[in-house]
Amino acid sequence: MKIKQVIIIIIIVVLLSIGISSYIFSRTQVLNVQEFSIVGKVGTKYGIGFNGTQILMGSITPGGKGIRHLNATNTFPFEVEVYFQIYGNISDYISIERVVQVEPGEIKNVDIFFEVPDDTKHGKYSGTLRAIYKRK
Repeated sequence: MKIKQVIIIIIIVVLLSIGISSYIFSRTQVLNVQEFSIVGKVGTKYGIGFNGTQILMGSITPGGKGIRHLNATNTFPFEVEVYFQIYGNISDYISIERVVQVEPGEIKNVDIFFEVPDDTKHGKYSGTLRAIYKRK
């Protein structure tokens, strides 16, 4: 092969690699990350709470279960996947669908369950709920 042909092949391979990498990145990139403080109490009474800056799961007795609802909103012109992650000492007691698909313009209701076993110690449990929006 001549040097010109080798150089042309190398340029084509590099351009294809850049194009494929750009396409894959644009299809899987993180679009938005939201974090919310999440708090729940285990005690002798049931109760609910509301706060604009936190997801308050309320107060439940050992062996009890509470539920809250969260809206996953897609303002993008394409389908997104929302990945939910829970951190902190409340994470063992929180159940949530880990991946939710949301169509363009859709607002999807997501349930968050706070469920504690009978032997859970009384006290305040807290952590962070992270929602990561990715292009599907």
